[in-house]
Amino acid sequence: MLYLILCIISSTSIMIVFKLLDRLKVSSINAIVINYFTASLLGFIAVGGSGANPLEADWFPVALIMGFVFVFMFNVIGYSTRIAGITVTSLTTKLSVVIPVIFSIVIFNEELTIYKVAGMLLALSAIVMIVYKPTETSGLKIRSREVIWVPVILFFGAGAIDSFIKYAQEVHVPDDETLLFSATTFLAAAFTSVGFRLAGRFEPRENKWYRLFPAGIALGIVNFGSLFFLVMALGSNKIASSVVFGINNIGIVLLSVIVGMVIFGEKLSLMNKAGIFIAIISILILFYG
Repeated sequence: MLYLILCIISSTSIMIVFKLLDRLKVSSINAIVINYFTASLLGFIAVGGSGANPLEADWFPVALIMGFVFVFMFNVIGYSTRIAGITVTSLTTKLSVVIPVIFSIVIFNEELTIYKVAGMLLALSAIVMIVYKPTETSGLKIRSREVIWVPVILFFGAGAIDSFIKYAQEVHVPDDETLLFSATTFLAAAFTSVGFRLAGRFEPRENKWYRLFPAGIALGIVNFGSLFFLVMALGSNKIASSVVFGINNIGIVLLSVIVGMVIFGEKLSLMNKAGIFIAIISILILFYG
């Protein structure tokens, strides 16, 4: 349970750092590059000289694919936010939890109980209620059918990442190579992010290096924690993977809302508050059921 709590805290911290990037007028694209190199460095420092050669590891191709998918999905999230709006993007990402849950049940034959079904249905309902912002959705305008595929890619992409992590942890990554796997995945993402950066446009705001490097490093620390602690939580075998994904996603939404309200002064509607209450109930059902 400790790894799951640390994963929720790390993942929520990513959103906090991204919010601060915008307030400090720091280029998120450049910060993402620094973030991945930082996360990779942390992993290799933690491994030390005792780790296996990643090039010879069974999971090396999986790490390369995941590294590319990580960066690709970061860009899809940014594009979806601009085109489809914050609410649609946030909701789509969190609802994607159904994919790894189904994946864990179907592929790894995890038991499907009435408590899991009830907990997941409540969790999905809570996510919708928590992220619902009528003032944002009322101004949403999608001018072309071409942008409809963006949330669709986001839904399946976010779900595929979690499923991929579960597959790697279950099939390819030994417990003593979790750190090395995480570090290699982030290194692959780092080089991929450089390619995305070189292909993009440069802006004047990107010259504020004294803000960029601390922000990128901070993002890298919590980003590394989010992957490492998730893999550790999945490998603990104390909680079913389907339950881990459910509690993790609803926990991130719940903590993000609380942080936004306390630190950033965001307001909650009655529906948002009801969603928080249902979220807590869903976590209790998933964990104790």
